[in-house]
Amino acid sequence: MYAGLMAAAAVVALTSAVHASPVAMASNMVGKPTFKSGGGPWKPLGVLQRLSPGDVVKCAPGQQAVIMMFTDGIRFKVASGTSGTIEPTSVRGGLSVGDMGGATIRVAKAMTGLDTQPFLARAVKEAQELTLHDNGIIVVGTKSITINSPDTGVASYLLTFFNQSGNVIWSTRVDGPTIDLPADLPVSTHKPYVWTLTEFGQMGKPQPALRWGISTFLSQDDADKLNADAASLQSQAASSDDHTTPLMMEAELYRQNGVYEGALRVLDPLRTSGQPGIQEAEADLCTQVSPYAALLFNLNKTTTTSDDTTAQNTP
Repeated sequence: MYAGLMAAAAVVALTSAVHASPVAMASNMVGKPTFKSGGGPWKPLGVLQRLSPGDVVKCAPGQQAVIMMFTDGIRFKVASGTSGTIEPTSVRGGLSVGDMGGATIRVAKAMTGLDTQPFLARAVKEAQELTLHDNGIIVVGTKSITINSPDTGVASYLLTFFNQSGNVIWSTRVDGPTIDLPADLPVSTHKPYVWTLTEFGQMGKPQPALRWGISTFLSQDDADKLNADAASLQSQAASSDDHTTPLMMEAELYRQNGVYEGALRVLDPLRTSGQPGIQEAEADLCTQVSPYAALLFNLNKTTTTSDDTTAQNTP
């Protein structure tokens, strides 16, 4: 996903609030609104922040927040100088600005019941064209991955996968660009895994750049459905006056499926265009993946491109 990353020397502590039963999320904002849960302290409100019943969103003068409900996709605006309390299907104190219709409502209602059970990889029966940088999806049963556009003068590659605790779950060093995956790779579906790729020169010296990304294992059916829903939201964003809300929903869809690289891909153009709160949302997503992902993102946060290809799945 990101290239040109130098080896890390320090860890940056980042935190993220996770609600037990979110019913809404912040999809857009002006300025820096705040929110609090129960008797907790006021915290900065960020886009993609999930909100639960009882949470309060406050907008000081000159600030504004748009909250979208998961139940029906209806959006509520918390206006400048006011506050709104999250309820199961509405925002008390907020002004309803209607729903987006179409894919936004359908996807919002379907964001439940994901299967995250462990699995053992099986041999695939059909050819695959998925790539690691293509939202980070690896279809269950993929037997090997092939490095795309390897740098010249590279003699060997070290590919390593890390779990959510930052522990190595599998690593291998190979002489060629094709890397076989073990049949008993200890991973679960819908869970994000950080991977790093180190290149070694002819003299065995590691190259200064470390490539990395976030991969998620999905069944072929789940991958197909997710990609179709994401495409519908992309289409809605392109044809709507409010293009931000469908994109926020797309990012949330990827996140709820554990496909964090997909969420980052959606948000990255918004960040480069100056959309408020996007870089903070990207940092928060990486924090949710693992402390190691947060560290890698922080060290590379000034990079403006996130579509560097590193590896491709092969049957």
